[in-house]
Amino acid sequence: MMITLKSNRLRVEIAESGEAPNTGFRFDRAGFITDIILDGSTWFCASEPQNLVHRSSGGRGLCSEYQCDVSGEAQIGGYFPKFGVGLIRKEADEKYFFHKQYADVKPFPVHIQAAPDNAIFTTRGETCLGYALSCCKTIKVYENCLRMELEVKNTGDKDIEINEYCHNFLSIAGMAIGPDYSLEFPTLRQKNTVKEALTGRQGEKLSIMGDGRNFIFSAFNAKASQFQVDINGADPGSPFSWKLVNSAAKASAEETDDFMPAKVSVWAIDHIVSPEIFIHFVVGPGESKKWTRVWKFNADL
Repeated sequence: MMITLKSNRLRVEIAESGEAPNTGFRFDRAGFITDIILDGSTWFCASEPQNLVHRSSGGRGLCSEYQCDVSGEAQIGGYFPKFGVGLIRKEADEKYFFHKQYADVKPFPVHIQAAPDNAIFTTRGETCLGYALSCCKTIKVYENCLRMELEVKNTGDKDIEINEYCHNFLSIAGMAIGPDYSLEFPTLRQKNTVKEALTGRQGEKLSIMGDGRNFIFSAFNAKASQFQVDINGADPGSPFSWKLVNSAAKASAEETDDFMPAKVSVWAIDHIVSPEIFIHFVVGPGESKKWTRVWKFNADL
């Protein structure tokens, strides 16, 4: 059953584990945020499209992912853990693929404590191949803000080296990508005096202009584009943040994190702009790690 959190300005919808669209094998099934509505009229979430070079992995809204592929340690027919999801049976001599539809998965149980304006999701990972990760995710709403507090604990026997990031499948008021969208990283330095066309991972020119700190989506883009943001020189004394604005909708979404990212990517297609802020860490057996993300949503700018 869908969980609804409310403040005086925000309505946040969260799909429980096993409830569509929270049924895939990529995203953390705890605290899978499907919709965010500001003041009853401005919507911010969208679904991952189908027109990709690979099968859609079923993302929507704000959905986190833990990246730690230990499938290589499993025998064919045995299981390996996908943190945040469950134990996946290895079907062939291949690594884990985030877009594959696995036939045999044992989901990790997620315990939920929900109140009108907050919910706590506790995932206790089952030990597999010597790995186990317990996760606690607390989601709170207040005014026009959404706060996500995360804590993970290594309850297994082996060190775990991991990346975590949130896919922000954002579409402000459902509007397609174009010049009305701009993305700013306030703590980064401006590298160019004018914005230049960015280059994609395959060397192609993107319909995205940037100066290292500010980016504009200069034209509609029906194919997925992705670029890395250079975070060298980011102000270490300021919280890391980004802000996405749509001038036509007169609305914005922004995120502030209490950690310095290991990597920052931006993925965009059709009607979605997704800044991805990665945290990287290692936790030994019995060790824990905490971090926090806060989103703020505005309209009538």
